[in-house]
Amino acid sequence: MSIRPLISLAAFVAAGALSAVVVIQTLDVPVGGATTRYSAEFVGVEGLRDGNDVTLAGVRVGKVADVRSTTDGPTSIAAVSFSVRSDVHLPGNITAAIRYGDMLGARYLALETPADPSGTLATDEVIPLSRTSPPVDLTALVNGFEPLFDAIDPNQINSLARSIVDAFSGRSSAIESLLVRVASMTRGLTDNEQILDELIANLGSVTSDLDSRSADITRLIDGLAELGDVAVRHGDQLVSALEDGSDSMRSLAELLTHAAAPLDAVVADSTATTDAWTANTEPFDRTMTLLPELARSINRIGDYGGWLNLYTCNFTLLAGSSEANIFGTTHSEICR
Repeated sequence: MSIRPLISLAAFVAAGALSAVVVIQTLDVPVGGATTRYSAEFVGVEGLRDGNDVTLAGVRVGKVADVRSTTDGPTSIAAVSFSVRSDVHLPGNITAAIRYGDMLGARYLALETPADPSGTLATDEVIPLSRTSPPVDLTALVNGFEPLFDAIDPNQINSLARSIVDAFSGRSSAIESLLVRVASMTRGLTDNEQILDELIANLGSVTSDLDSRSADITRLIDGLAELGDVAVRHGDQLVSALEDGSDSMRSLAELLTHAAAPLDAVVADSTATTDAWTANTEPFDRTMTLLPELARSINRIGDYGGWLNLYTCNFTLLAGSSEANIFGTTHSEICR
């Protein structure tokens, strides 16, 4: 039996094992040399995992050893244990914060030396909540830029998001880039400054008017609410009224359809009447002025009963330049 296949298999297995070791060492770089253990308390450690890096002034000096939940009275907090190279001495008042490592959501523990360092942090000593900062809620932060994102190019969105991550990960140099990008993306607002000024002024005027009429608006809203309540309470009657109204409108439409020709004639006759009235306005005015006196005279004549006493006192015939009073002036006693 040949041993060549066994040698090939052994070589393949060894190469695979070596590759696995290389990959593991690449993904999980160990801390070289002796280490010292410390702890820190946080109100939240979303995304922080065992094995994440620990940095000091941006330099990797250790790894996160353990993340667990604990209690501080009635409050639940997160306790993070981490190890740091023993040759790195941490001041007693050092602060800790959880930062974003990349856009994929990886976190790391950043240690920051204060401006006035004092003492030395002892082994297993705990950094309290007063000196720690939880991770920034990047989702809520980016959502605040949603109106801006709707109006800009996707590449600009990606660039802006990277600047936001850098700025809130403790890289102060990225803030300038962030501001420049925001200024560039919002330059269009400056180009429409006059329109925005007019809009703001108009909104101010509207709000002032609304404020001055707040009592009227309150009464209007109360009235609408009362109207709504009445409509709800009398919904059946309202529906019935609308249905009856619909039938009435159909009947009216049919009536107007059949009466269109007579209505046209009435309108035409009314036009002729008003034209005649307009041309004889003064005589009509005099007639209307005398009508009340005529009505009073007729009432006096009718005082004797349901009849009228008429007397012919003058009956004159006129022919050309000649005229004759047939009955004379003494025909009736009342005319004498």
